[in-house]
Amino acid sequence: MSANGHHDTGQGQRPVRSLLDVEPIERSIDRTETKDTIQTEEPAAYVIGGGPLAQQRGQKIPVEERTATTHETDDYTSTTSSSAYVDVDTVDAHVTGTHSDGHQSTHQEAKARDALDKLATDVESGVNPSTYQGTEVREPATHQEAKARNALDALATDVNSGSIQSTPQDVHVRSTKQTTVPGDRVLLTEPTLTEKAAAVVDQKTEEVLAKIHGVSQGLQQEINERTQGLQKELNPDSHELAHHNSTIGGAVTQHQTAGVLEGRAITDIGWHKDPALIPDPLIRGYHNGEVFSYIRRFNKDVFDVRSVPMEVTSGLDLNEAWAPDYVTEKIPLQLQRLYLTYVLGFASLIRHVSRLRSWRETRRTATFCAVYTIAWLLDMLVPLVLTILIAIISSKEARDTLFPPAPLALVDISKGTLKKPQAKELGTTDTLTGAPEKHEGEAREQEAANFADNIRHLITRSIGMHHNEDEGGDPLEGKVPAPVRKGVRKLQAEGHAAGHTQEPQDPVQKPMEDMLWEKVKPEKLDPILKNVPHVLCELADNYERFANAINPKPPFSRNSYLRIVAVLAPMLVMSLFVNYYMVYKGIGAGIGFVLFGDPILTPAMDWLNRNYPTWMQQLEPKNNILRGVPTNNQIALTLLRIGEAYKTPLPPVPESKKDEPYQRKAIDVNEIPLDASKTEKELAIMPEPNAGIDTEQDEDGPKHKHLSKILRVFKGQTKAAVETKLAVDRVRAAAGSEKAKGHLGVLPKEKNIIYAGPSEFKARYQGKPGWLYISESAEPFLVFTKHDARTPAGKLAEQAELTIPIKEIKRLKRATAFASMPAEVVANYSEDKNLLGGLEISTADTNQANDVYRFTAIPERDELFNRLVAIGKQRWENM
Repeated sequence: MSANGHHDTGQGQRPVRSLLDVEPIERSIDRTETKDTIQTEEPAAYVIGGGPLAQQRGQKIPVEERTATTHETDDYTSTTSSSAYVDVDTVDAHVTGTHSDGHQSTHQEAKARDALDKLATDVESGVNPSTYQGTEVREPATHQEAKARNALDALATDVNSGSIQSTPQDVHVRSTKQTTVPGDRVLLTEPTLTEKAAAVVDQKTEEVLAKIHGVSQGLQQEINERTQGLQKELNPDSHELAHHNSTIGGAVTQHQTAGVLEGRAITDIGWHKDPALIPDPLIRGYHNGEVFSYIRRFNKDVFDVRSVPMEVTSGLDLNEAWAPDYVTEKIPLQLQRLYLTYVLGFASLIRHVSRLRSWRETRRTATFCAVYTIAWLLDMLVPLVLTILIAIISSKEARDTLFPPAPLALVDISKGTLKKPQAKELGTTDTLTGAPEKHEGEAREQEAANFADNIRHLITRSIGMHHNEDEGGDPLEGKVPAPVRKGVRKLQAEGHAAGHTQEPQDPVQKPMEDMLWEKVKPEKLDPILKNVPHVLCELADNYERFANAINPKPPFSRNSYLRIVAVLAPMLVMSLFVNYYMVYKGIGAGIGFVLFGDPILTPAMDWLNRNYPTWMQQLEPKNNILRGVPTNNQIALTLLRIGEAYKTPLPPVPESKKDEPYQRKAIDVNEIPLDASKTEKELAIMPEPNAGIDTEQDEDGPKHKHLSKILRVFKGQTKAAVETKLAVDRVRAAAGSEKAKGHLGVLPKEKNIIYAGPSEFKARYQGKPGWLYISESAEPFLVFTKHDARTPAGKLAEQAELTIPIKEIKRLKRATAFASMPAEVVANYSEDKNLLGGLEISTADTNQANDVYRFTAIPERDELFNRLVAIGKQRWENM
């Protein structure tokens, strides 16, 4: 024991090493002053061994004066000097089980506390502390751990030097709450208020974060589902819409469940009944007249379809195949569609402009004028136009408000005022003539047919081609139209035209003619002419898609217009920042790039054609902004499939009869948005007494009298020739001619025609009379039998002559009564009744003779064709 009263360690004892020999510590503790006390703000909660040392907490432990000792690590330096004091409470605080930041202690802290307890007990009992020389902890430490280790190092140094008295008077430890447990140990367990608050905050934070995480996951899942649903909605499939759509309603859905075929009987919802007895609406969203109008047009436009794989026609099927077949038949049909789309559409647009220019609708015109003037003054004309386009595309109410619809036949196209319709009455509001109709849509169809016929006659009369080979060696014969040829002959007769040489033989004439007409040879023009009907079809299809996008029909998406708006909206935003100078400079740069950018354009085109061979097809509207929007024929096919999905085939289209009265649409004159009195409007829409009667008939009667007699004689002779031809075919068919067998029964007497349906159809196969019927099994078949299929005995399996699985059909074609088109035209002209057409079915990808079945003399040929197209799962392509 030294003079100061402290224990001496002796010369033979090795000093105790630090109980915690640690890795880098965040902050150093400097003990450079002679008297230093390390204090903590809060007491700790831990278990420390009981005994004399535990009873003197709070007392400073004197340390004998010694030379300053420096404890160094990689990150800190702890310097102690002589006569320093160590407060045991500080040690307690730095080895506590809970840090000031509220986190639980680590495993190393627990080891440190155990070591401190044991050290204190041994010091009190007089055990040599040198036995703890090997105690080491080498784990990364927090800031609080570092402070605890520094205190333990100082304590160990003082113990080694004998500066700590083992008497109870030397040590006093402070505590906030002490609990005595067996073994004379003190348990300090009460957390501080800060620790409690930190624990509550942590718990609430975890709960909030868990809720936020759950909500975000649910929101993300909902967004993904809605995105997938929108993508599926904007890229529909006709089969999916018909079989798996809960929004479909109407009379066809009241009897069956969609997709359930096994054990279900076909429901006859009104086949061959009066239209007034057919429940209306058959399909929700369409009145029956509209449904029949779609199917009537479908029967004309779609007469040959081919099954294609899914990868060829993703989305909606029944697209144009661009096949070289039926060029002459398709041109009149596509001209009719152009009339129903572009002609009527532009006629309506021009009439709206005429109404605005007339100032007869003063308030509306003044509003348009004021808005236009303000936009012009502010250089906002382009944003104004784009805004109006977005409004009329997005909302039908906006269209009707900005451009109130009026009957086309009542508006004068040049003045925009009220006029008398061309038909002398207003029977329809969507036609140019205003003619009445017996069934909805017939007047428009008749106008379209007359438009196509007149175009054909005009072309035939203006560009006539002679086929007389002996024309005096005229090099222009058979190459140029007749008017051009006549003009050339006139010049030749009167002399050379101005600019010709006066030489007897012009050395330039023949080379020039050869150079010009070399480009228009028939073999070079033929591929171009074959694509004419397909180009017209694409034009009509795109117009119908656009119309159906801004005015969607169920069960198709009502958000199809969003793609069009998505194109116009960025243009609207850009127009707010792009001025006219930038547009002018941009156009100039574009022209220059086209003129001089060939070294860039040509390699770029080659690269596109090589790496993306279908890039031109992707630029077509049907593959981008109008993708998933149906044409009218695709709507008709979907409606037919809905009927088949619910085992309720749609009834046949009602046919107009001669004695059937016209159905004039009821029109309220107060709803006609034209500036005219009520009396003027009533006079305009009321039929004239002699409407529809040719007043010049009496005057021109003698003039046309002889012509009508000639036509009657010619028609009678033609009818006799057709009947003779059919009689000869009966003889040839008996002799075994397959072509003649196909002509049997095509012109039956009215009393022998049988209309059955919806599953049974009168037909002939190889000239033999019989019945076709569609089985009602899960995998339907088309069966031909010689017995009456309307009776159960006629549908027995042993009675079947031919069975064709519908799923194996690869091609369907509406066949004419005669194999030759001229013979068909002549027979239709000479007879007062229609010929019975046929149906060709192919079960192979190519038209092989053994896989083509031809059924003839089918009274309900169109209805059978429509059922076969709609009932299967094939995806069709229009040939």
